[in-house]
Amino acid sequence: MAANEIRYARTTGGVNIAFAVCGEGFPLLISPAWVSNAEEHLATWPEVEGYQLICFDKRGTGLSDRGTTALSIEDRMLDLDAVARTLGLDQFALFGGSEGGPAAIAYAAEHPQRVSALVLLGGYARGRDTMAVDTHEAILALVAAEWGLASQTLAALFMPGASSEEVAAFAARQERDASRTDAAAMWAAIPTIDVSDRLSDVCCPTLVMHVRGDRIVPFELGRELARAIPEARFVAIEGDRHNAGLAEAEQIRPAMLAFLAEQREARATADSDRPHGEGSPDGLTKREIEVLRHLTAGKTNQEIADVLVISLNTARRHVTHIFRKTRSANRAEAAAYAVRSGLSEA
Repeated sequence: MAANEIRYARTTGGVNIAFAVCGEGFPLLISPAWVSNAEEHLATWPEVEGYQLICFDKRGTGLSDRGTTALSIEDRMLDLDAVARTLGLDQFALFGGSEGGPAAIAYAAEHPQRVSALVLLGGYARGRDTMAVDTHEAILALVAAEWGLASQTLAALFMPGASSEEVAAFAARQERDASRTDAAAMWAAIPTIDVSDRLSDVCCPTLVMHVRGDRIVPFELGRELARAIPEARFVAIEGDRHNAGLAEAEQIRPAMLAFLAEQREARATADSDRPHGEGSPDGLTKREIEVLRHLTAGKTNQEIADVLVISLNTARRHVTHIFRKTRSANRAEAAAYAVRSGLSEA
């Protein structure tokens, strides 16, 4: 899909983040991976029915500000949040591929009321698990010394079996969209990435996809994500390219589109399920009102799940939606809302 224009968002730390938007519908925000160019990246995406696609360049790459040394997961979350705030997005789906995965996971865990669904491809929780220390340090030394040669070396890891034309194009994009200094700083930061303690806090529907023969991020790391994120779905992709080739893309595309279509239908169902005449001006569904009544009665999420015969994660998700819709910061405020609105009793 082609972007209309490049726009900029400014983080709370003053970093300018370039982003591109295409299509109409529910927002799908794409958290960038290693080195990106928002306009070109968006052009590689298929049309996703019912969604507006939003790509951005993380700090240090593409058309965003270069030369920053603040490269933590928290900084990456600021990039993502700046784009969401600039566009006025109250809620959106989130895609994170490769290094964009940990940032997406952390954001979804910290902002459950804003992230409606999460798609991960080739992601991981801990950067230090992606490769041996000696290998990581050898690549870092090469990137810092000779970025052009390092780009070609990385091409062999990202795209095994790539043609000479593919390698040349990959290397040219790497050198254009990140300086040697920025690339070295980003590669050095990978082992510091760790969102393993946030996985269980992700409460939105999640799809995890991973290529079996991935040489950059081992396949088992994808399985670990799916096991640790509550109720996540896992799809194994046959192939060996971290940067998806045609064979991988032909499997990734239908799995992702089916998942996003399902989420679109779920939102439509929730909209049609909104109550009429029950005193809720904030769009609470019948199920959310039911959960709110149990919450007001002092029940924990687990107790609510047991009473309603739903999973704990589903109960947590309902509570999160209630907080967002009623603009409540905690359970006490939500309970006070229920009393004021006449929703505290059946």
